[in-house]
Amino acid sequence: MTCAKIADKTAIITIAIALALYPLLRGGLDLWSQALVQSALFGGLALWLAARALLGEMPDFLRLPAVPLLACGAWLLAWALSPAPGYCREAALNWIAGAAALYAAAMLDNHTRKSIFGWILLASWLMALFAIYQQLRGQPAAALFFNQNMFAGWLALLIPALLARGKWFQSALFFGVLLLTKSRGAAFALYLTSIIYLVFRGGVVKKSAAVMLAFAGGLVVLHMNTFSLAQRYSWWQAAVELIKLRPLSGFGPGTFGYAYATVHVPGSARFSTTFAHSYSLQLAAETGLLAAALWLGWILYRTVKTRRAEKWSITAMLFMSLMDYILVTPPNFLLFCWFLGMTCEQPRTVRIEQRGRRFLLTAAIICTGLAGIYAATLDHKADIAVLRAKAFFDSGDTIRATAALQKASGEYPQNPRAALLLAQADELQAATNRAFLSKSAVDYERALRLDPFRPASYDSLAKIYERLGNAALAAGVYERKAQWIKWWNPPPQKPR
Repeated sequence: MTCAKIADKTAIITIAIALALYPLLRGGLDLWSQALVQSALFGGLALWLAARALLGEMPDFLRLPAVPLLACGAWLLAWALSPAPGYCREAALNWIAGAAALYAAAMLDNHTRKSIFGWILLASWLMALFAIYQQLRGQPAAALFFNQNMFAGWLALLIPALLARGKWFQSALFFGVLLLTKSRGAAFALYLTSIIYLVFRGGVVKKSAAVMLAFAGGLVVLHMNTFSLAQRYSWWQAAVELIKLRPLSGFGPGTFGYAYATVHVPGSARFSTTFAHSYSLQLAAETGLLAAALWLGWILYRTVKTRRAEKWSITAMLFMSLMDYILVTPPNFLLFCWFLGMTCEQPRTVRIEQRGRRFLLTAAIICTGLAGIYAATLDHKADIAVLRAKAFFDSGDTIRATAALQKASGEYPQNPRAALLLAQADELQAATNRAFLSKSAVDYERALRLDPFRPASYDSLAKIYERLGNAALAAGVYERKAQWIKWWNPPPQKPR
């Protein structure tokens, strides 16, 4: 039993470190940081549940909310039905990690939640101080995030929860740092949240303050960057166009930046983008309308129903995510899900008396945790293999690049980046050795099966078929391009 209690404490510390560490690792931008945090989270949660099983005191899973689990199932289904499943793993794992954080917060007691929140605040203090240092040096106040908006989103999650707890000094400090980020979206989201809070929580004085805040918020809107808003509107239109193309299953988790090429006309007024800059629209475009409605509807339900301080953080983030991609970034999404879990009622404890059942349950939990850790590290391993091969490719060593890419494609057959680089390497060698033309055509066909959204791949494959003297196959490639790339028109057929 002593070992089980030690494992219990170790698991809680691991979960706390995972949540606090994420924003300190370059804002979760790199796959290695995502793999590290997800492994710690999956491992920590599995270790905690295994310790509970050994002690014979398991939380009643039937009392936990079912909708996040159903949403995960819908996301996995969208991954399975995606035309580019190789791009879905990263986003799907981030969502599963979010669901794990949500359920962990729901199962842990209030004392443990408070301890973990302390770790999160410690990390936030470090980032706030670093952001002030950056500002003094004349650098953007982004802390360790990859841009200022993402850091502002993290602060916008914390400030309402701190205010609702009466932590005025910390709230004032974090709000001051938020202003250094110059994020209008975060400031406006906090304005709207404050108005709603004052309207629902107070008498005449507070409602008068709400009117004043509403007026101040109107001034913020008038001074917003109209060019930025116009670009966002064009990206929202693109998201709606993608939703119309696949309304039920979507294009797959994390594929918006790639599927965007099917509706984006190069050289148009609409800029290229990786995100829709609207969480709800991007979610619907990637996973379908039903999955998005299920997840967002449950979030709204929990926000309205709960009386906990976290409801105001969730409200602020929902406002901010209407016009930005805050919730697409892993650290913010993980903290958002943690706050969501804290709004859920802690399930009662179920006693397991039979020792045999305890050991079987413990073994099953540990195996599930190990499977999660393996899945979390797989993308990072593939990324390392592709980057190593790309280094050879960029240096002009096409022979070693081809060998490395063939190995990477064999080990990770669903990786579209490895398939594309291999096709490009073979095409480069075909310039001096015609024998590589056929192989390059085969590789480009495989690359297009894994990523049908890239217009240049169709052009390269069609030109290879033309060099091979097969005009019919080249015409077929252009027909496939017209099916996927909606803004493109096939060239007129040459008269025979």
